[in-house]
Amino acid sequence: MSEVRRTPVALAWLGSAVLSALAASSCAPGPALFVHTARIGQTSQTEIGQPVPFQSITRPDQAGHPRAQFALLRSQQDWDLFFADHPQRAQSKSIDFGKSTVLAAFVDDLGATRLETSHVIDNGSAIHVYMREGFPGDGCSPHSGLAGLPYELLSLPNSKKPVHVHVDSVRDPACGKSVGATLSCRIGSDGKWSTGNVAAKVGDVVECKAEILAGAKMLVDRTWILAEAPKGSVTKLQFQDGGASVRFPVDVFGRYRVHVEATDEDNKRGVAQSLIDAAVAEGTFVEMSWSNFEASSDPSKFPKVELHAADLAGPPAARRDCSVALASGAERPAWCDVQTSSAATLLRLHKDPPGRYMVSVRYQSERTDNSPVLCVRTLSAGAVVTEGCDANVRRAGAIWEIGAIDEASGGFDGRAFLTPKGVASIELDQPLSPGILALPDLERRYVARYYFDAQPAEGFRLAVTQGGSAVVPEVWAIVADGPYAEWDRKFGPGPAPPALAKAAVVAARAGLKVKMIVIESPRVTTRSGLGVGSSLAEISAKLGARVPFVVPALFGKDECAVTDGNVRFSFATCDDARAGGRVTRVVMMANPK
Repeated sequence: MSEVRRTPVALAWLGSAVLSALAASSCAPGPALFVHTARIGQTSQTEIGQPVPFQSITRPDQAGHPRAQFALLRSQQDWDLFFADHPQRAQSKSIDFGKSTVLAAFVDDLGATRLETSHVIDNGSAIHVYMREGFPGDGCSPHSGLAGLPYELLSLPNSKKPVHVHVDSVRDPACGKSVGATLSCRIGSDGKWSTGNVAAKVGDVVECKAEILAGAKMLVDRTWILAEAPKGSVTKLQFQDGGASVRFPVDVFGRYRVHVEATDEDNKRGVAQSLIDAAVAEGTFVEMSWSNFEASSDPSKFPKVELHAADLAGPPAARRDCSVALASGAERPAWCDVQTSSAATLLRLHKDPPGRYMVSVRYQSERTDNSPVLCVRTLSAGAVVTEGCDANVRRAGAIWEIGAIDEASGGFDGRAFLTPKGVASIELDQPLSPGILALPDLERRYVARYYFDAQPAEGFRLAVTQGGSAVVPEVWAIVADGPYAEWDRKFGPGPAPPALAKAAVVAARAGLKVKMIVIESPRVTTRSGLGVGSSLAEISAKLGARVPFVVPALFGKDECAVTDGNVRFSFATCDDARAGGRVTRVVMMANPK
């Protein structure tokens, strides 16, 4: 039985921290379970993915649980143990535990009137369950009519994926005479107003207006909230008509929810909301957006970047590039459409027949450790296929080489494998290969930084090929005893002077050996498929049980890792690893300690 204790969390994309705690399990380890709650008036961000069939199996004989608890019941033994302290025996005769898992949810607020499930989504890496906890409206009786804690039991298909339960708090309509509120939205300034949900496309501008009826009472407050926005969105409400209406641009795929609340002089409230759904359109897309920023952040202060998709058909000299910025007078390829917003770029690829494209991002300005993190994801057939983020420090002019995308599937088709010696032609304890040393832009690929306990590290970000024409994204080959190490011994800690890049290339061509390989691409894995993007559960399933431990960070704050020989799988934190988080980087060392 997997269970958690419920911990209050606010929406991550609204700038609040997400907390979760995993309680001890009484049975064999199962899928991790985490619960996230949002304040009244805010709505949990819905993941993009495939709907999961579910069935509410809530019945009166399940009431009376002695404490607030969320748990996954995977067997009859789990069921009997969970309901052992109930005043009456709850029956499970209709449940086939060979096919189904039961999610038992008992919330801790006796003032709630109900708990119900709205939808369940599988986003590829986890199952997300969305619940609503209802509270009485203004002037209504607080009595819920429930015997004990509000609860919901849910039957889900069996899965080994982590389960995240998102609980939104909603207030029922007021009892007695209250402020009336109606919300209408439309697409553009000449669209048709609708009081229901609105379908939109990325690039549309949505306008919403509120009609407030307070009778003879004075209206003392009107509050607009963008209660829900998709992952990566930086859109903000723009107020019009003295606060009677708002507008906002749809900048990324996903769901947006506009909420308005009006209060009169007697503190009676009226609430209305509208859902705007920018569903993933048919076709293949590459979407670039940002993460790790506050809701109040100014997108104009984010690093300046350009998303590119270069056609891989034909000789290199004849290949066309799709991006926002093209050379003066150049025409955009017919197979590419581009949409941009304040901090997002969307490329639609539609070649006939479907093609292959090298996807990369060019940094036009520097990215520091404290900057927002750039993320790129591919979408096809209405769902997210792959997603990756770049948290590296980048100099202006640097290129993040992400990989080659196959338009037919929306996935990246390049892949390389870890071996005891290294990755493809990059081998530990050996000089860089002649092919790498001959690269004309090797100087531009030089990177020098500090890691662990202020130890200097320097090397080259390299794209490797393996298996014919398969293109694999960058890895960082760190060399031993280069010019940065010598500079550090003479002058102490500090940023590397630009002149060291040229000296490093000369030293590498003279035979400097690779001491470490840093991999931050999900397309460089072990033969069993483990790498960036793997979970602790997946690693333990293939390598045997692994216990994460804290290590000095490679570049930044302390992180967490598990090892397999000279390979280290790193997570952001140990809590993140245990919570179903994913490997952020893989490090191979010539002489692991």
